[in-house]
Amino acid sequence: MKRRLFKPLIFISLLMSICFAFTLSASAKTVVSGDFKFDVSSSSATLLEYTGTAAEVKIPSKVSSVKVTAIGNEAFWQNKTMTAVTIPSGVTSIGDAAFNECTALKKVVIPSKVTKLGEGAFWYCTSLQSVVIPKSVTKIGNNAFKGCNALTAYTVKGSYGETYIKGLDYVKLAYRYATSLKLSETAVTLSVGSTKTLKATLSPSPLYNDGVTYKSANTKIATVDTSGNVTATGVGTVKITATAKDGSKKSATCTVTVNPAKVKNFKAGKLTVSSAQLLWDKVEGATGYKVYKYNASTKKWASLGTTTKLYFTDKTAKIGETVKYRVRAYTKTTAKTYYGSYTSTLTVKMPAPGTVTKLTAAASTNYVKLSWGKADTATGYRVYQYSPSKKAFVRKASTTALKATIKSLKVGTEYTFAVQAYYKDSKGNVTFAKKQETVVISTRPSAVSGLTFVKGSESFDKLTFSWTPVSGVTGYELQCVPEKGETVIKTVSGADTKQCVVDELTYGTAYTVKIRAFIKRDSGTAYSYNSSAVKAQTVAMPATADEAFLNFITALNATKNYKGDAALYKNTEISNFSGENADKYQSVTANAFKAQSDIIVFEKGLDKNGLAPTAYITPISGDCTLTKEQLTVESLTYKGNGSGYEISFSVPAENVALIAPTIDTAAIEKATENFSLNSCSYNSIRVTAKVQGGYISHMDISQDVSVGFKIGLRSYGFTQTVTTTYAFIEF
Repeated sequence: MKRRLFKPLIFISLLMSICFAFTLSASAKTVVSGDFKFDVSSSSATLLEYTGTAAEVKIPSKVSSVKVTAIGNEAFWQNKTMTAVTIPSGVTSIGDAAFNECTALKKVVIPSKVTKLGEGAFWYCTSLQSVVIPKSVTKIGNNAFKGCNALTAYTVKGSYGETYIKGLDYVKLAYRYATSLKLSETAVTLSVGSTKTLKATLSPSPLYNDGVTYKSANTKIATVDTSGNVTATGVGTVKITATAKDGSKKSATCTVTVNPAKVKNFKAGKLTVSSAQLLWDKVEGATGYKVYKYNASTKKWASLGTTTKLYFTDKTAKIGETVKYRVRAYTKTTAKTYYGSYTSTLTVKMPAPGTVTKLTAAASTNYVKLSWGKADTATGYRVYQYSPSKKAFVRKASTTALKATIKSLKVGTEYTFAVQAYYKDSKGNVTFAKKQETVVISTRPSAVSGLTFVKGSESFDKLTFSWTPVSGVTGYELQCVPEKGETVIKTVSGADTKQCVVDELTYGTAYTVKIRAFIKRDSGTAYSYNSSAVKAQTVAMPATADEAFLNFITALNATKNYKGDAALYKNTEISNFSGENADKYQSVTANAFKAQSDIIVFEKGLDKNGLAPTAYITPISGDCTLTKEQLTVESLTYKGNGSGYEISFSVPAENVALIAPTIDTAAIEKATENFSLNSCSYNSIRVTAKVQGGYISHMDISQDVSVGFKIGLRSYGFTQTVTTTYAFIEF
């Protein structure tokens, strides 16, 4: 009977659905998801049919990523197994006969966005006991709850749902009040400026009005908005109360404790060897600040003290240690003291003595003087000497000065020294710098004694000196200081060296000469102190050609004084060879005369035959002394050359013969049938010489010899130029 009364309505609804489906068919599509069938468009989905048998049914909120917004007509038609259904919050309409004759359904909560219930939506849901109709519903179709005789409908006063239910004599109207209200937090601790959201839960659910109001007991401490967002505004304790809007007068409170804000910009200020200054920014409303220091021994934080200023000085900090700090603000009220959050840990490295700078050393023969620059925060310094035997540094001195003298050292010995800064506090505790500065230096070798000028060794540019050698040194350095001009320094190697010729000097100049020994090492060169000075003078340049000529004669006659090595070169040259068949005999005679050419090498003043150079330049007359009167000086030339002089002159052959060329007639006779020497005359001699000081360094003697001879009946003649070069290298 009931169903017959509803069938005309169903037919009309079905007809409207068919028309609506036809209209949408062009753009919508049917999607099956589990036991649900949906009509899905690009922006929304409508539940068309549920085919399952579950007791508790939860309609999906989305299908194919599209929100479900409607329950279509007859979607749950005559479902006999469903006892409860959860409708998604996005649903805005429930179609005609959507839950028609769902006889096992007991409870339904209509979401707050639903605006329409279709005709016969819950037709003959005979077991339905409660339904919540939200304020959003503005239209309910005919017979929506027909046959629901056990139903109590919960509505909002003054709403369309209230008016609709009042018109039904078979449905009870009720207003469901809260029996309890709970907040998500009962106690909250905040810092000034921070926020916290409180969430209220009303029971039982659903209520006809689930709203609550919030109120702060003291907005100077904390405020709260309509959504339960609490903002801390000042230090103190305040209660936030939430009250149900349904008139049930149910409420709940949360105690909010507001502490000072967290300290910002916490950093280290001035650091000394015995104190650390800490700095931070002001916290509004703070009475003061409490500073803490970490105890590495107990592994706990301990209070250092409080201050009302924006800085604190820790006088317990020790030099060189690493310290950890934190701070928090506090505010005192009449009731209690409120503390803010701790800052992040601030790690401070306390100053320690710095490294010594500019370490230098100056050595004597048996002591070394060290000096250095001041090290940061240092109150004193320790000086160490490396011990090769112990392979370690040994302390030699402790001083507050920036210098130290290390005594009792060995002569000419290399040493390594180190200087380390330290800080000593009022209690006698000593902290050392982490790094030492080192320097390597040698003590001076012993001074050279016995420096002497070798008399008779002077020349235009050379002076010879001797001394007593110093054992263990690398060599010696002579310093020749002229009265005017640049100092000449001569260096010689070898500890046993005891004599040196200093050259490249200036002629006619007096020199003051000192000598010092030296030892060369990787770390540097160590010099002895200078010896006592000696004086010596180079030979002056002759003023006139005549004076130069006399010096030459003296030097020539004094060649026996040569002590060094020398070499004698003797050369002959044949020219103007003439006579019948001259070309046939020239090579024979040339070879014969050239056989006289040789080289004589002198070692230590003597040649291989034990003869001195004097033996080769003594005139054949046996007169070993030349005088000015014996020489022709009209052709004398003279030229100063900076380090000595050059002279050139002629010697009459009849007065003296400095060369005695020999003709090897035996050699020629062997090469010819018969040979007879007709004549052999000597012409004048030309001498070119270089004289330095009292020595002849180089001398060329040239003489022309005219020779005539016969081979058989044929006559021949030639001129032989004989040049002998004497190179006396002294020295």
